[in-house]
Amino acid sequence: MKIQKTISGFCLLILLNILTGSLFSQTPYYSLKLNITDTETKDYIYLIKEHVCKFDYKPVIRSGDYWFGKDTSTLNWKSLPDSMYNSLSCKKVTEVEGKNFKNGNQQMIWEHIFSLTITRQIADSKIDELVKYDTMIIVFPVLLKSFVTYIDLGAIEFNKGYYELIDEFVYDPNDWLKITLPKDHKWRGVDFEERKIKIDPRTFPK
Repeated sequence: MKIQKTISGFCLLILLNILTGSLFSQTPYYSLKLNITDTETKDYIYLIKEHVCKFDYKPVIRSGDYWFGKDTSTLNWKSLPDSMYNSLSCKKVTEVEGKNFKNGNQQMIWEHIFSLTITRQIADSKIDELVKYDTMIIVFPVLLKSFVTYIDLGAIEFNKGYYELIDEFVYDPNDWLKITLPKDHKWRGVDFEERKIKIDPRTFPK
């Protein structure tokens, strides 16, 4: 009996070590997915580029826990000061050809700005070059913090123009964090000169 208890205790210790090691070996993660629909029936080529921008600054963390606390951004995203933009850096994360987009990275994305550039191109078979294209740009910040975040934009009907998503998202923090658009969401373009988030995706790294 004593030997059995010793073996059971030893197995429990090993299990705890494995679980603890797994916990601390985890890294933050996010995924982003969407798919493009189009009322046009032409044979288009779609190219989707994802850029992520982050600030070099000390965020306000009311929970006191940067990694696992549930914090909401205190920044006024509709009127950020120039000093914030001066510390902003942007990089291309990935580029996908086709209507279906899904990407994931090991990164904490709270208070980061995402930019999606969706290009619809027509190929001229006679000269084998892309001779016409339309662009749809979607920009949005992540306002709620989570160690793991899933962003699902769902089906997006292609419409050229510039779109900002600041207050439109539904944040569901029950199972880590899931970010979606409401079912009745209407895509309304913004005049580029009147945008609230003062970034220019046209100047981002290719």
